[in-house]
Amino acid sequence: MPYAAQTAYGMEMLNFEKQISPTALILMSNYVQKNLEMNMENFKAVEIDLNRDGLNEYIIRQKKCYGGEQACTYYILAESRGNMVLLGKIRARNLALGGSYTYGVQDILAFQSNNNDYEYDIFIWDPPSKMYILKRQTAG
Repeated sequence: MPYAAQTAYGMEMLNFEKQISPTALILMSNYVQKNLEMNMENFKAVEIDLNRDGLNEYIIRQKKCYGGEQACTYYILAESRGNMVLLGKIRARNLALGGSYTYGVQDILAFQSNNNDYEYDIFIWDPPSKMYILKRQTAG
């Protein structure tokens, strides 16, 4: 029986080395100072369009946490009325964008192991709470 060709969707790792718009950096800096009581200089950020509306959302993490044995806390932010609002907070060793969407918003994969790419948590958009929530955990 022949099989029909299907599109393969992979995960997209986040690139925290790309430039962020100056306006977004100011808003993120205000958010970090007000809500985390830290300075933006201690953070790295990536901008991505999670819901394909042409407006970027942002994921930030502390610079010092990446690459070690400890997990990082990632904050997912969006601009709203001249401020940044929190869309999710995920603790993981690494994050990737999933190949699927829930309610039109891209799923996020949170990796807990440095050694196993098949073991991750899937976070999906939850419209009632206006936040990313844990959908399920995979076991590699």
